[in-house]
Amino acid sequence: ALFRVEDVRAWYAERANGRGVPWGVRVPAATKFAHGRRLFRKRCMGLSPKRFRAAEWPVGVDIRAAGPADIDAVAAIDAAAFDASLEPTRQWVRPHLGAPGFTVAIATLQGTAVGIATANFTEDRAGRCVGIFGVGVLEGARRRGIGGAMTSWLLERAFAEGAGLAHLNPDSE
Repeated sequence: ALFRVEDVRAWYAERANGRGVPWGVRVPAATKFAHGRRLFRKRCMGLSPKRFRAAEWPVGVDIRAAGPADIDAVAAIDAAAFDASLEPTRQWVRPHLGAPGFTVAIATLQGTAVGIATANFTEDRAGRCVGIFGVGVLEGARRRGIGGAMTSWLLERAFAEGAGLAHLNPDSE
């Protein structure tokens, strides 16, 4: 179904409860869009369950679902990985921990928390889908396959739970 910009504005306004939350839409790069300005370009990937291949597991790495008790580690890794301030990051990630529709993966390397990644489940017109975002690894633990392992861990669970499509927005290869 096609949506009018007014319909999308109304949808966001209904959910913002008067808080003036900014919103946007994704459009293909070549599309002419007269209803606003382009803020950035972002790559987008899609993956179906039949195309999924699990990543190799790095030696010494464990991955599990983070819960509310992990807020300090999750916020610290997220802030460090994405060069952000700790307290706003804590406020951003706290609602995801243990919330329905979200799985936050936390990776440890030889017992020390070094990475996080988040899966957000949706179920609407496209069916059950999962988005993977916020994949971050502390600088000293990068280039070992930890980000790929967390992404793979989340995707494997999402597809097992019935997701028919995964979408990812990678910042790098």
